Amino acid sequence: MKQVQVEERILKMLIPVHHNIIDIVPECMSETTVMLSLLLCLFMLVWNCKAKASIPGPTLQKAVTACTDSTTLHLNKLPEMTNHYGQVDVLMLLRLITVNVSNRLFLNVPMDEKEVVSKIQQYFDIWQALLLKPDIFFMLKWMYQIHEAAAQELPKAIDKLIEKKRKALLEAEKLEDYIDFTSELIFAQSHGELSADNVKQCVLEMLIAAPDTMSVTLLYMLMLIAQHPEVERKLLEEIDTVIGEKEIQNRDLQNLKVLESFINESLRFHPVVEFSMRRAIEDDVIEGYTVRKGTNIILNMGWMHTMEFFLKPHEFSLDNFHRTVSNNFTEQILPRLL
Repeated sequence: MKQVQVEERILKMLIPVHHNIIDIVPECMSETTVMLSLLLCLFMLVWNCKAKASIPGPTLQKAVTACTDSTTLHLNKLPEMTNHYGQVDVLMLLRLITVNVSNRLFLNVPMDEKEVVSKIQQYFDIWQALLLKPDIFFMLKWMYQIHEAAAQELPKAIDKLIEKKRKALLEAEKLEDYIDFTSELIFAQSHGELSADNVKQCVLEMLIAAPDTMSVTLLYMLMLIAQHPEVERKLLEEIDTVIGEKEIQNRDLQNLKVLESFINESLRFHPVVEFSMRRAIEDDVIEGYTVRKGTNIILNMGWMHTMEFFLKPHEFSLDNFHRTVSNNFTEQILPRLL
């Protein structure tokens, strides 16, 4: 199948949210797997690292393996996710992939991924429902107790997963095979450095991040790739040139300039969170407006991302990150998000 035909079919599958992708998988399996795996790896590892060189080599290789295996596993299971109209919910597919990758890297216990993803979504739905409620709402227990009970479903599920991990550690013949993020937390708890609630909260936050913001971000990225075939071509050419058939190394990351620009521009053009809220901890004056202590301040990050600091603020273009973004943006705008 010609490349242009594949791109047209990918574009059709990505709009709307429910997509018919069964018929294009055989032709696109290789490129889709490589692209999605690398994006997942870079998000998992580079996202929170200030210096790329600080990423340990073995961790990088482990993440590449986890992302590739998980992506391939779920793409091979597409028939199981297809409804009677021949459609697949790609956002759910990405959520299952990301929670599977998180489990492989940080927890590594058997889990029902669909059940966990469902509880995570319920958890966020409750959080969003309560976010802007007035203080008086929380003074009347009968008003919020139904939400309170539902919000405990995910923590209870996390407790069960941690217990599975404890059991695996106790029964392990070679303990080093089970060392990961959660096992280190459990060891810290056994030494009195963390409480059981600390461990649960850390594992919960590690698991919920991927199927929430990351999966939505990846969906936007795939849509942008399908809508901009010239960007897809540049990405694949760079990956082939920098990495080729060899295993990715730390030193390769700094050479993936197109991919880095693509990730930054995707986040700018389609921010996964358009708005964020902070509460003033003291009286203040912001650009002439008096803000009283306790005031909820809603930040419009979507608007911030379309300001004059970018070369083409209203277009999706890698040129927006071809050069360093103005210091005015990083020094004046970004600190307001903290």
